[in-house]
Amino acid sequence: MVNIIIRLSILMTISINLFESYSRDAPPLQKIISAFEADILSMIKKEGIPGIAVAIVSHNKVHYQKAFGVKCLGKPDKLTSKTLFQVGSISKPISATLASIMQEKGKIDFEATWQDMKVSHILSHSTGIPKEGFNNLIESRVPREKIMAKIQETSNLKVPGTFFSYHNVVYGFIKDILENACHESFEDMLHNQIFIPLNMKQSCIGLEPLLSSSDKACPHIKNNKRVYIPCKTYSDAYYI
Repeated sequence: MVNIIIRLSILMTISINLFESYSRDAPPLQKIISAFEADILSMIKKEGIPGIAVAIVSHNKVHYQKAFGVKCLGKPDKLTSKTLFQVGSISKPISATLASIMQEKGKIDFEATWQDMKVSHILSHSTGIPKEGFNNLIESRVPREKIMAKIQETSNLKVPGTFFSYHNVVYGFIKDILENACHESFEDMLHNQIFIPLNMKQSCIGLEPLLSSSDKACPHIKNNKRVYIPCKTYSDAYYI
C-alpha cells in the first residue's frame, strides 16, 4: 500500500504543474488527463485495488476530481467523488493541518510542552517514547484515559527530536492540546477551520456518521494470498 501511495503521489505531483500550465480545454491537457487516468487504471488492475478517489488541488483550486472502481469487491456499486472512506491515519495530516492553522492564529506554540513533550515532537513522531505494546491496547479497546495515563508513565528511550518512531497513541495528544488551548471541541475545530472553508460537505468525524451514510466504501484487507478481500465490519479501534 505504501508503494501505491508513493506512485500515486508522484503522478499527482507531476500533474499539478501540468494542470496549472494549460486551460482545461486545451488538447495537450486532454492527452495528459487520459495518460494520467490510464496509469491509475493500470495500477488498480495490477494491485487488485477495489477502487480509488483522486483529487488534484493546488492554490485553492480543484484541478481534477474523479473516482475509479467499486465500493466493494464483488458488488457493482461504483465509487463516486462523494463516497466516504474510513481514512485511518490520513487523519493525522488533517490534524496537523488544524494544528498549523491554530499556530498561525496564535492559539498554540509548537515549541511549547505538553506532558513534558514538545508539540513539535508529538507532530513529528519524535518524542522518543517507545511505541511497543500501545497498538495492542488500542485494538483491545482499552479506554482512552487509561492508555494516555500509561503513556505518561512510560520513559523516553531516545532524546526527543533525535529519533523518528511512528506512534498512534502519542499523536492523540494533539486533540488534548488543541482543546485545552482553544476552549473548543476538536470536532468543532475541524468543522469550522477545515471542513466548512474547504466545502467538505460529505466529510465526517468518527465511526457513527460513516456507518449511517448510504454512500461509503467498504474496507478491504489482504488475505494470506496477498489479495484484497472485503472486510465484514469497519474497524472501531483507533478512535482515540
